[in-house]
Amino acid sequence: MYVGSGTFNANSVVISGNGAGTGGGIYWTSYGLIRTSGSEWHTKEDKENPFSVDASGAIHDPPLTADPVQVYENTANTGKEMKGH
Repeated sequence: MYVGSGTFNANSVVISGNGAGTGGGIYWTSYGLIRTSGSEWHTKEDKENPFSVDASGAIHDPPLTADPVQVYENTANTGKEMKGH
């Protein structure tokens, strides 16, 4: 998933099974915004391991099964699960 500009509202989503050279699951640039339940995700950084995001936008690594957003089993040379700029 590419978030280059604008806003992606990820209220309840699984991002899995994607592949890319960079940012296999999510490629998130400095111009894009990702929110869950209206809250911005924090902190924007590269993620090589599976993670989840709760309703307040907090990223959990390792993932918590109760979170509404799950990101796992993506492949890339860098930023396997997420590439954050």
